[in-house]
Amino acid sequence: MFWHIVEAVMLRPMEWSVSDCCTAACDAFGRVHGFDPMADFRGTYRDRASAEAVIAGAGGMLALAARIAAQRGFAETGVSVPGALGVGFTGLGDSLLFCPEPGEWVAKSRRGFAGGFTPERAWIWEPQ
Repeated sequence: MFWHIVEAVMLRPMEWSVSDCCTAACDAFGRVHGFDPMADFRGTYRDRASAEAVIAGAGGMLALAARIAAQRGFAETGVSVPGALGVGFTGLGDSLLFCPEPGEWVAKSRRGFAGGFTPERAWIWEPQ
């Protein structure tokens, strides 16, 4: 359903604050829904250490994502809805995930994307 967006966004090389697990998932989301839920955070970090500081300062990835979801009016979903965002463990820690089709969740990797993840929590944007 949204694999063409995943490929266009996530096949770019990994670059902190430009194409990392959070920005890539939000870029894919933005192409589907027309806005960037991470806009306020872009440019606030430049490397792994500063990204980890932003995340830790918010109480962790799950807390940060939940706060942004609440501020932006997202609805929590217990199912994989195409175009949704989620937070899940990818082997390297918690990452922001994007759902391109029912039952599939992907995350940005160093040279592309990887799939097969299960989010701990997930959200979908539902226009009012």
